[in-house]
Amino acid sequence: MKRVLIALTACTIIGSCVSKKADKDFPAPVATCDTTNVTYSGVVKKILVDNCATAAGCHTTADNNGGVALDTYEKVAAAFSSSRVGYAKIMDDINQATGTTYNAMPKNAAKLSDCNISKIAAWYHKGFPND
Repeated sequence: MKRVLIALTACTIIGSCVSKKADKDFPAPVATCDTTNVTYSGVVKKILVDNCATAAGCHTTADNNGGVALDTYEKVAAAFSSSRVGYAKIMDDINQATGTTYNAMPKNAAKLSDCNISKIAAWYHKGFPND
């Protein structure tokens, strides 16, 4: 009985560590959030333009705060694959990850919804295609 309790405790601890890692990429599922057919042109571009680039006036080609422009596919792909910025840093910034050095994005605005963060992550994990 004692061994069973130890085994269950270990599984719970290990499982919670694994799910925390997964939460960085994919926040808790939102019942109405569909990430199965996320495209750049149909979904991701609007999220980035509305929250990070044109509407926010921050990460545009003309005013690339932090050296990051997100107003064209080419600039987004460059940021996601950059050794200086990269996917992990972008996700830390938009997740406003605790325990890491991040810049809360969008700046001076509410955090993106978990659904929008999940959509960006799903698109990235498809190879961030220009679709």
